[in-house]
Amino acid sequence: MTTTVQVSADHLFRLAEAAGTQDGSAAELAYEILINDVSQEVRLKARFQLARLEKRQGHFQRAAELLKQVLEHRPEAVPVRSELADVLSKIE
Repeated sequence: MTTTVQVSADHLFRLAEAAGTQDGSAAELAYEILINDVSQEVRLKARFQLARLEKRQGHFQRAAELLKQVLEHRPEAVPVRSELADVLSKIE
């Protein structure tokens, strides 16, 4: 028997934010699920948040890739540009 649970994007974001401080893998899983959401806004927010998590974990190349993906759709997003500049400064 399979049980299906529906969770809103908002709930997944809150779960990821709460888990991100203690369990990066749970937060990463939540953001990866959100990256496949039907809403472009949700997908972009998930990429941005996952990039921030990757940065905290020292995965600067992955963080940069995610931030560049966001900027492809939102080139005017100043917080994303700032985050990308910071990440790029950490890549050797």
